[in-house]
Amino acid sequence: MYASYTPDEYTVLHIELQNKYRCAEYSLDGPKYCYRPPGTTKHIQLNSANLGAWATAIQNKAATITCPPRNPEFDFLLNGPAKRSISSKSDHVQMASNNPTIVPIYLPPPVYLDRSFETPRKHRNMHRTIDYHTDIMASPAFGRFQSQEYRTVALEAFLEWCTNKFGDDEFKAAYAQLSKHKIGVDLIAETDISTFETKCGLTYGTALQLKKLLPKWRATL
Repeated sequence: MYASYTPDEYTVLHIELQNKYRCAEYSLDGPKYCYRPPGTTKHIQLNSANLGAWATAIQNKAATITCPPRNPEFDFLLNGPAKRSISSKSDHVQMASNNPTIVPIYLPPPVYLDRSFETPRKHRNMHRTIDYHTDIMASPAFGRFQSQEYRTVALEAFLEWCTNKFGDDEFKAAYAQLSKHKIGVDLIAETDISTFETKCGLTYGTALQLKKLLPKWRATL
């Protein structure tokens, strides 16, 4: 059998407020809760947070089911934003006397650094770095293949081309190891044969053929 659930005082008060202030007039598309001040036809809509604050106030003996709490939140709901009034001419004088005095602040002129002392070597290094990155971004593509396909679709197409050209299945078998070590068609020409042998387990002849055949396959694209 399931254990019975006994709601706490806050939950009971929250439900009681919902039941009392459920508004039939505004609940056509869902439950709405409205407080109507006595002697008026005004509807003051309450959300779940408002009802929760009301229930907490009842627990703290600061409100009742029929009398909402008097705090800034509910004062704003019931009366709207407070209006500030100035009762006399003396208030105008007092307000004017409280205005801060504006004191102009004069800032010194900006200082520009003289970079003429830098040596030409630093400038040459800067240009060399920029040219290096420019060369990387301007590296030619492999035909229709995008850079993100160099280790997948392009690599598979190149190895299949090698297999068809030489009838050697070791080219197809090399795909798994090359892909595992993230060696795509863009890195084959720059990779040492010894790396193909030690890291990828390729024979010397197959590794040498990959490096020699890459430009020929690229020319066919």
